[in-house]
Amino acid sequence: MIPHATVYAYYKKNLLFDGEQNRYAGYYGDLTISGDISMNNGDYHADLDAVNLYNQLKGGKNLVTSMNTYFDKVESDDSYRAEQFVTNIGDGDYDKGMKILESEYEVYTFQAGENPLFKDFIDSLEEKSDDLIADGK
Repeated sequence: MIPHATVYAYYKKNLLFDGEQNRYAGYYGDLTISGDISMNNGDYHADLDAVNLYNQLKGGKNLVTSMNTYFDKVESDDSYRAEQFVTNIGDGDYDKGMKILESEYEVYTFQAGENPLFKDFIDSLEEKSDDLIADGK
């Protein structure tokens, strides 16, 4: 699955939602938009891949080469996808990325209440898991 809608939102930077379009186009929207919220491994992979590929491409790199290199690394290292996602969220700093994601979760929980799926997402990233760890706790 190519996460084209999220990559497009990052590139376009057409801020329709008070500067929040990029967040809602990807993982944050999947986890917080009202309604019947669900996420499977395909959604998890697409959300992480979109951020990771965008960050590789924004330097003007070749799309095909970037995708081939990225997915080769994903195939050879089970933690690569999640680790790169967190690092990219933190502008190159893994610890900063985890703090940002944990803060988003805490703010969302404070405003809207407990969200087991969001917690599973954060737990999966903390474990550097290539798959969504969905235990609902």
